[in-house]
Amino acid sequence: MDKLSLENLGRGAAAQLFAREMEKTLANILDPNTPWKPKRVVKLTVEIFPDEERGTGEVEISCASKLPGARGFATRLYMAKGPDGKPIAREDDTQQGKLAFDDEVAAANAAAKPVLVGQKEGGVGA
Repeated sequence: MDKLSLENLGRGAAAQLFAREMEKTLANILDPNTPWKPKRVVKLTVEIFPDEERGTGEVEISCASKLPGARGFATRLYMAKGPDGKPIAREDDTQQGKLAFDDEVAAANAAAKPVLVGQKEGGVGA
């Protein structure tokens, strides 16, 4: 009979649980969408419930990690009452007017003629 160790505890289940939580923890650290500074915690818990004669015991093994969530994202909402009186919100300010050059850019894009690569202006081989 092998001496009890982390590797054989629960027929290897304890080591597997730890490895899975450690992998999640490392992925969280490497994720640029999570804050870098908070500590990460991996906690392997082994609970032993001995019987009255103290010759055997039930064992529960669990492993959990405490990881920071993804960083938040800031935005701005514009709120008003809709025509029906109910509140509405948008990220774009509907009261902001069009920029003066918007029409000029749209007209220039509409007037642009596509030219195929290798094609001279005025048609193929012109």
